[in-house]
Amino acid sequence: MGITLPSISNRTKPMNPSEPRKRGGQPKPPGARKNRSLTIRVLDELWDRLEAETKKSGRSMSEEMAYRAMIGFLLGNELKSFQEISKDLAKNADDAIKAAMFKRGWGKVITPSGTVFIPPGEHTLPRSGFVDAAEMAKAEVEKAIATQLTPSLERAVGESVEKAVEKALAGATLRIGGSRK
Repeated sequence: MGITLPSISNRTKPMNPSEPRKRGGQPKPPGARKNRSLTIRVLDELWDRLEAETKKSGRSMSEEMAYRAMIGFLLGNELKSFQEISKDLAKNADDAIKAAMFKRGWGKVITPSGTVFIPPGEHTLPRSGFVDAAEMAKAEVEKAIATQLTPSLERAVGESVEKAVEKALAGATLRIGGSRK
């Protein structure tokens, strides 16, 4: 009575003795593959840097390359986001500075070499009449709120505020000269 052991080979078909075995690692079925191989050529300088990093990290050259490639992809996305945000912030800052300059009476002259701003009082340009959109919107909202508050609503809001302040003061600690009283 014989014992049959399960096959531990990755081959999908039985080995034919008339076929010589191929050199190198034998192909695995798709479900058994964990990593894929990639062969690249690199400059000597990059090779030396990678070799130094493999010694520091304890990873193999292949593991180090895969690690660096993954970091590159991850940081690449973050870098793109950061650059987009930086551009938006710079544009918003420039727009805010220009708006403030117009509001304070600075003159703007476009020359072949670019835009030149002239301080107030040093130019004969007419004032722009610039009105800050944020201030206009705030004034409109305040106006709308003021017209919408009925006396009963105003009284209810006042009572709610008084209760909230009373509750906050009840939990507060009075300190005089650094000591608790």
